[in-house]
This record gives sequence, C-alpha cells and structure tokens, in this order.
Amino acid sequence: MLRGKQSLTSSLTLLPPPSSRLSLFNLYVALSRSSGRGTIRLLREFDNNTFVQGHEPELTEEDERLEQLDEVTGEWWIQMQMK
Repeated sequence: MLRGKQSLTSSLTLLPPPSSRLSLFNLYVALSRSSGRGTIRLLREFDNNTFVQGHEPELTEEDERLEQLDEVTGEWWIQMQMK
C-alpha cells in the first residue's frame, strides 16, 4: 500500500471489512488512491447499492461541526488582522 501517494493502477476487491460493512468512506479511501477512472481495475463483482447508501450520521455531524469551527476561525482571523 502506498501512503500519501497515488498508484499508477489500482486493483480493488470491494468487499466489506471483516468486522463491519463497506461504507462510503471505505470506498472513498480505496478509490482515491488511483489517478483516475481509467486506472481502476475491479477484481470481482460488488453490490451496486454500496454506492447509493447514506452517509454515517456521525460523519455528517462532524462535518457540520468543522464547518462551524471554520466560520469561527475565519471571523477570528479577520478580527486579528484589524488589530
């Protein structure tokens, strides 16, 4: 596995991890390692419904929290620039 780098081709088997189900996050991590659609090779059939599932509620809540924090930080930075 390459950490922090893109591979020239990606061969994937989209199966759920042993202890849970395959989430959109798992798919994002696996697919983002490639440099584009043309470099991804799927090694076996997969459940198409995996791509249409909803996001984990905890991830959505965390994203909203980070958006609010970004706004507060941006406002603080503007105030700091005025001093």
